[in-house]
Amino acid sequence: MSLLGRVTLINSELMAIPVYVMPNTWIPNSTLLAIEKICCRFIWGDKKIHAVSWKIITKLKYKGGLGVHDMVKWRTALLAKHAGKVMAEALF
Repeated sequence: MSLLGRVTLINSELMAIPVYVMPNTWIPNSTLLAIEKICCRFIWGDKKIHAVSWKIITKLKYKGGLGVHDMVKWRTALLAKHAGKVMAEALF
């Protein structure tokens, strides 16, 4: 499978599973980093030296990255969105 195919599969499947749980649940950093490690291994395979760092892979596409989500930042954004909804409901 090509690099683009692996990145597409990560974005559509592997990142979608934890995103389903994250808006309502606090997932520990160790779990999120383990998920990112699995994704990194899937992208590069058994290579010991990676061609590009994970920070570049998680950049947005228009900034030169591959558009894979940074799980810790994604968790923070989803929890903030959930907190905003709860606060809005409390006001009304």
